[in-house]
Amino acid sequence: MSGADLPLLRCDEQRASLALDLLRSSHPRASSVVDALERAVQDRRVSEDTFVQHSRWCNTEGSWAAGVNPAREAALAMYGFVPERLKGGDGSTDAEMRRLLAEYRKRLREL
Repeated sequence: MSGADLPLLRCDEQRASLALDLLRSSHPRASSVVDALERAVQDRRVSEDTFVQHSRWCNTEGSWAAGVNPAREAALAMYGFVPERLKGGDGSTDAEMRRLLAEYRKRLREL
């Protein structure tokens, strides 16, 4: 899988930052993903690899904190939608990752 960048065309920086702060504080093991997502918000671009990692966190049951899933909140603020779960829940196949990325590119074209 390549690490090409994808634009963030509908990014609400304040809302994304709040959600990412909550994700970092509630799930320390997500810190490397949060670091990459914070850079994406600043740059208005997200790498494909980070987008795929983020989609995994959006669909992880353990990512809920105080009734809020901060990964999903950040996705809504950054992309305008929540990426769906990769089949099998682990995102291990290149085909599923390519499908997820193709869906995001399609949504970007529709904006």
